[in-house]
Amino acid sequence: MHPGEILDYLDVDMAYFLGLLVARGSINEASGVKRITIEFPFRSMYAEGINKTFNQRDQIIIGLQDPIKRINELTDVQINQNITENTVYLTIETLKNTIFWRNVKMLLQGKTSYYEFSIPREIVEADEKIKVEFMR
Repeated sequence: MHPGEILDYLDVDMAYFLGLLVARGSINEASGVKRITIEFPFRSMYAEGINKTFNQRDQIIIGLQDPIKRINELTDVQINQNITENTVYLTIETLKNTIFWRNVKMLLQGKTSYYEFSIPREIVEADEKIKVEFMR
């Protein structure tokens, strides 16, 4: 691949999704079920001198509606939302070995968690639009 070349499997939507996944995601496959989970942690915060209340949990849930729609269009799979006391989890599950699934695995070089993910070389070498969506 030459710098700036956009491959068929890497467009702005895939770059956006990869950014979410590299930041706080995991992928795994067990018993034929392919699962991608992205976590959005939160906690109640208190700022001395500020008298406003801010419900971070509700703001995250509201803010995830557009990303959920965007991910759903990219994957064509229903996104499940699991809300716990301190985290909102978005989970994608499928039994199909789709091009999307294979591309994600290839771009992440077989790694399975944000603890070990790094920015894919394809993102580093891509044009500015791809980089911006990855960081978004």
